[in-house]
Amino acid sequence: MESEITAFIYLFLGIFAPGFLYFFKGFRDFSKKRLIENIPTTKIRSLAMGPVEICGIVVPARGVLTAPYSRRKCVYYKWIAEKFGGESYDRSTLDSEESMLAFYLQDDTGKVLIDAREADIRIAEEYDFYQNLMYRFPDDLDRFIKSRDMLGYPNRFVEYAIKPGDKLYIMGTAAKNRHARKAGDQTEQTNKIVIKEGKENWFYISNRREKRLVNILKWKSFWEVAGGILLMSIAIALFVLYCQSG
Repeated sequence: MESEITAFIYLFLGIFAPGFLYFFKGFRDFSKKRLIENIPTTKIRSLAMGPVEICGIVVPARGVLTAPYSRRKCVYYKWIAEKFGGESYDRSTLDSEESMLAFYLQDDTGKVLIDAREADIRIAEEYDFYQNLMYRFPDDLDRFIKSRDMLGYPNRFVEYAIKPGDKLYIMGTAAKNRHARKAGDQTEQTNKIVIKEGKENWFYISNRREKRLVNILKWKSFWEVAGGILLMSIAIALFVLYCQSG
């Protein structure tokens, strides 16, 4: 009897807990959507302290990085090597690397420093390779993977990068730059303000347009809330049936 109760508890939690998490995540994504809609896009010259939404072109501030595989010059890169397969089609990350530098975002009124260290960065893949029986990795990617001494050989490799000249949409918090250099008695104008993570504001960097981002979050939050309600309803229905049968 105890084993039966224990098994049911695991079943109930296995359905209800993911449903609750999906439900909560849906409301969080809906809140992000509303936040984007409620904060107007600001010209950089008119920035005020606090939550801001800006668009512009990436300009290096302190040099550039070199993306490990593509060798492209950038201010941010991230690559992931994944292996997936098996009966449950499990996906695991074999290796990954991420690096970034501060950079400027520039529009037709000026530029502002971006400290992206705590940002939620959502950008399109620069490279996305799959390997299976029909498709093989390029030779240069094969050599790169083997040079990393990974625990296994991946069948997917993805590289992301933010390059000089890329157009970005950024939502963050404008704050005084405490580390700004001073020229005489005056702080350099372009370094007075920095966009970074705020305590009460979402810090988001994307190369998607605002309307597309809002549309993605709208449908994502809808299906998360709907899926969460469905899973929790199934768990509660099973609980009622179990109590009635017991």
